[in-house]
Amino acid sequence: MEELLLWRWSTTVQITSAIVLAIFMVAFGRAVGRPDTRWWAAAYVANLGAMAVTVLYWYGVPPELVPDAVTRFAYMGSKTLFILCLTAGVFAFRHPLGYTPFTVRRSLLLAAGVGVFGAVSVPTINLLGLAQHALIASVLGIGAWWCFRRPATGLGWLGIGLALRAALGLGEAVAYGLTEIDAAVAQSPWMQRALAAHSSFDTGAEWLIVLGCVVAVARRSEVELNRSHAELHRANLALIEAVQRDPLTGLANRRALGPLLEVAGRHGATLMFFDLDDFKRINDEHGHDIGDACLKRFADALRDRFPDADGLVRYAGDEFVLVDTDLPASEFEQRVQALRIDLGVPRGREPELHFSVGAHRFAGGHIDIDEALREADQAMYRNKAERRASLRG
Repeated sequence: MEELLLWRWSTTVQITSAIVLAIFMVAFGRAVGRPDTRWWAAAYVANLGAMAVTVLYWYGVPPELVPDAVTRFAYMGSKTLFILCLTAGVFAFRHPLGYTPFTVRRSLLLAAGVGVFGAVSVPTINLLGLAQHALIASVLGIGAWWCFRRPATGLGWLGIGLALRAALGLGEAVAYGLTEIDAAVAQSPWMQRALAAHSSFDTGAEWLIVLGCVVAVARRSEVELNRSHAELHRANLALIEAVQRDPLTGLANRRALGPLLEVAGRHGATLMFFDLDDFKRINDEHGHDIGDACLKRFADALRDRFPDADGLVRYAGDEFVLVDTDLPASEFEQRVQALRIDLGVPRGREPELHFSVGAHRFAGGHIDIDEALREADQAMYRNKAERRASLRG
C-alpha cells in the first residue's frame, strides 16, 4: 500500500510537471519557430499524453471502459513518440537546414509500431516498464552521443540531460526486469520505493532536457547573431568602399576626401592638387577609351611614386589630389620630377602625359577643407601658367 501511494504521488508530480513543460515548450517552439524547437515541443506534448495515460490507469479507470491493451498501446506509443521527437530535434539542430531522418510520418509509424508491440506482446507492468525504459535508454543515449559529438554548437547541457534520462531509463529497465523474474534484490523495500518514486527522478531529468533545449537555442541564436553582425559589418565596409572608390582608376573618389583631410588635419599635412594638361585634346584626338587608359596610367604612376601617401583621390575628371603627412618638400619635388619623366613618353597608343601640380601645407588642428583645396588649386593653376609661359619662351 505504501508503494502504491508513493507511485501515485510520484506520478501526480510528473503529470503536473508534464503539463507545465508541454505548455512552455509549445510556447517556446512557436516563439522561436525553428525546426528543432518544433520537434521538442511535439516531444513534450507526446510526453504529456503518456503521463495522462499513466494517471488514468493508476487512478482506477475501469478496464471495461479502457482495456489494458489499449492503455499499453497509448502509453508505449506516446512515450516512444516523446523520445523520437527529442532525438529528431537534436538531428534538426545540428543540420544547417534542419534535416532529420525522423520525419513526422516515420516517427508516427515507429511510435504506433511500438504501441502495437506493447498491446500484443507485453502482458505485465514489469515487462512494460522493462521494454519502454530500455527503449528510452537506447534512443536518448543515441541523442546524447550526437550532442557530445559537437559540444561547441551549444548542445552540451542538452546532452547531459539526455544522458541522465538515458541512464535513469537503463536503471529502471534493470529494476523492472529484476522484479519480473522475482529476484531477491527486487523484493527489498528500497528497490520497491525506488520503483514507486522513479517518475520524480524522470521529471528532474526532463526539466534538465528542457533547460538544455533553451540553452542550445540561445547559444545558436547568439552565434548566428554574431555571424550576421559580422556579415553586415563586412557588407557595410564593402558598400562604403564602393561608394568612396572610383571604379575607373581604383583610387578613392572625392567623397573620401573630407574624412581623409579631417584625420590628416589633426597633425598637419601637405595637400597636392594634380591636373592633366590638355586632357580634352587627348579625348578629342585619340578617343575616350584612350583617355580612360591615360587616367588609369596616371593613377598607377601616382601609386608607384607615392606608395606611402596617406591618401590618393581622383577628385574630378582629370584632377587628382594627394594627401601626405610626412613627405618633405624637397622629396616631393624629386618625386614629382620622376613622375614627369615616367609619363613623358608615349606608351603604345597612349600619348605622353603632362600635368600641373600645386601644393598647400596646413598645420595641425582644425582645418578648413574648402580653404585648403582652394589654396592647392590656386597653386596648381600658378604652376600651369608658369609651365605654359616657359613653353612659349
